[in-house]
Amino acid sequence: MDLQTILVTLHLIGFAFGVGGATASDLVFLKSIKNGTVSKDQYGMIKTVSSVVWASVVILLVSGTALMALQQYEIGEVPRFGWSFFQLKLVAFFAAVANGIVFHYLVFPSLKKSVGKSFRTKAMKLKYPLFAITGAVSIVSWYTAFLMVAFSRFFIEYPFSWLLTGYLAAIVGATIGAFAVIWLYGNNYGHIVDRGKKLLVQSGLIVFLLAFLFALYVLFIR
Repeated sequence: MDLQTILVTLHLIGFAFGVGGATASDLVFLKSIKNGTVSKDQYGMIKTVSSVVWASVVILLVSGTALMALQQYEIGEVPRFGWSFFQLKLVAFFAAVANGIVFHYLVFPSLKKSVGKSFRTKAMKLKYPLFAITGAVSIVSWYTAFLMVAFSRFFIEYPFSWLLTGYLAAIVGATIGAFAVIWLYGNNYGHIVDRGKKLLVQSGLIVFLLAFLFALYVLFIR
């Protein structure tokens, strides 16, 4: 196994931890909002997952820097700097890092103080927008950076401005959605969210079934 293969493997492992950690953290947090309070175990879990995400940041920085240094050494340049998908990957990754710093210094202290207490107090409700923004930026940025790597051959065809616009639109949409869910749970309208999730799952199953039937039609009947 050559050095490049090892570094690429480490890079993918870093993304696996980052994406998985960000997803787990958001799910645990939403569970806390739904229950109306953060338990000691949930706070500990969020803190542990956050440590995993920061470990992934270190892995990605080290492996990514090493990959670029290796390419510079072998061919004398780093062509990926001119690729739109790589530029957006960097933007999304560093946005996730900056968001992680904000989460650590602004959100964590609030969670620690609210362990065992209600999430539905007036003081906590004022922080709902912060919770929504940090959660949305985290999940969208990590998944965007990962997708830019996993589907680079597809995204390389699009200019950076298009990719950036899509990324920013996803953050805005995710922030609005996250705030709506947090607000509904925080104001005892969780049944609306539960119905929405049920409807979303049912709609997804219907779309999957229609796509499957269409694929069978194309393959065997048409």
